[in-house]
Amino acid sequence: MKVSTSTMFLYQVLLQGYMTEIILTCVITKEEGRYASVCPELDVASMGDTPEEAQENLQEAVSGHLAIAGEEGLLQDIYQ
Repeated sequence: MKVSTSTMFLYQVLLQGYMTEIILTCVITKEEGRYASVCPELDVASMGDTPEEAQENLQEAVSGHLAIAGEEGLLQDIYQ
C-alpha cells in the first residue's frame, strides 16, 4: 500500500508587473524505498531519499519551472 502526504507551499511571482502569490500542492508518496513528490497544478515531479528531500527537490523543480515560464511569458497561462 502506498502512503502519501500532502502539503501546500506558497510562491510569489511577478505577473503583469504585480507580485502575485500562488499556492501549490506537494503530494509525497513512498515508492520502492524512495519518495516521489509531485505538484499536480503544474505537472512537475521530483524524488528524494526522505520526504523532506523529496519536497525540497520538488520546490527547486517548481522554482525552475516558474522561472522558465516567466522568461517565456507563460506565467499568466499557469496562473489561470
